[in-house]
Amino acid sequence: MLGIKNVPTPQQVVAAYLKLSPNDDGLNISNVIDIAISSGLLGEKPGAKVYIDPSNWDHMRLAMYMFGGLLGGIQCTDAMQTQFSNGQPWDGSGTVEGGHGILLPDWYGPNAKVLTWGGIEIAEPGAIELMDEGWAVVSAEQIQNPQKFSDLGFNTDQFLADLQAIQDQE
Repeated sequence: MLGIKNVPTPQQVVAAYLKLSPNDDGLNISNVIDIAISSGLLGEKPGAKVYIDPSNWDHMRLAMYMFGGLLGGIQCTDAMQTQFSNGQPWDGSGTVEGGHGILLPDWYGPNAKVLTWGGIEIAEPGAIELMDEGWAVVSAEQIQNPQKFSDLGFNTDQFLADLQAIQDQE
């Protein structure tokens, strides 16, 4: 939306992950966003985060549209890695094994596109229902240049006031 693009290399992503999780035992999405906001991460220093209720699919779609994606936590099942490896959509089947962080950049029809394990996955409604958290990350540029949202039909003054009122709230 702003024309600014910073794409870290896979090696940079792995190094940042291992710095935050030296034992490769996972990360808390909200905490990682807080670290990025306070001190920067992978060349980015976001301005704010906003909790998006994963049971409200309209809000999730709006967050993807406005902020270019949604960071989410999903309860990953034993079937998901097999489905991913076989090029099959996640359908929500299987037994939950634990939490997993994902990025949702797009939603079309009943399905969401998911970036995970270094690739793209399609999540059907049954899998989307396994999401237990969602975060919109608002870039510093979006806060400094809110007029970009006026092109989307938003009242920018109200947007900034609402952002201030709800950021970091669950």
